[in-house]
Amino acid sequence: STLFPYTTLFRSIIDLLPLIFSIVIWGRTQQKKEHSTYSELENKLSTVEGKSDVVINTIDDGVLAISRDGNIELINPSAQRIIGWNQGDALGLNWKSVIKLVASDGKEAAENEHPIIQALHTNKPAHSDKLFLLTSSEKRILVSIVSSPVGNGEGIIVVFRDITKEKAEEREQAEFISTASHEMRTPVASIEGYLGLALNPATAQIDEKARDFITKAHQSAQHLGRLFQDLLDISRAEDGRLKSDPKVIDNRSEERRVGKECRS
Repeated sequence: STLFPYTTLFRSIIDLLPLIFSIVIWGRTQQKKEHSTYSELENKLSTVEGKSDVVINTIDDGVLAISRDGNIELINPSAQRIIGWNQGDALGLNWKSVIKLVASDGKEAAENEHPIIQALHTNKPAHSDKLFLLTSSEKRILVSIVSSPVGNGEGIIVVFRDITKEKAEEREQAEFISTASHEMRTPVASIEGYLGLALNPATAQIDEKARDFITKAHQSAQHLGRLFQDLLDISRAEDGRLKSDPKVIDNRSEERRVGKECRS
């Protein structure tokens, strides 16, 4: 009789063994699943990081990672090639020792026009395509440069590329358009002038049917001349020859001046 409670307890444990084994097996299965999930996630992250490294190392654009302290933490092969600095020499240095941007006059770029300084100070993206980069061999190249902040003031990513050839081709295209427009505008102006003489009763006598034809031709010549002038203005604006110089004008004094000239 004294063994009865223990016998009952033993039998109860035996009855619960399948449940206990199930819980243990389920727990191990969950651990394996979690471990498998963690492993898969780790592999995915490694794959993504590997792909990012491949992209950064193979693109033609130069890429720099600059810390909040201004030190270079990453420089890709294209940046090394463009600037002329090796990775071992550039890493850890202040960016000002590696990237030197100057204006068209050769002077150091002003802070309010410097995309790297602006991005570090304001933590906002900054871009420029009007500055020149001085390479390690003192060669000056025109670059398009973009500075983008990372996180909350943790640093910036700088991406830049050489656009010297691209801008040279744009200038050549603008010069061709300007020259062609100027050369074609001259004969069009001559045609317009002779058609105007034909329409003038003082210089020519034509019937109404011919006048109608010549009037339409004269209007078309005038329209073509305006198109060529617009092309000239656009090419001049793009290469800087056409500049805007707005001034404040007093309309009342201008009206009084015109009125006096008309009365006189």
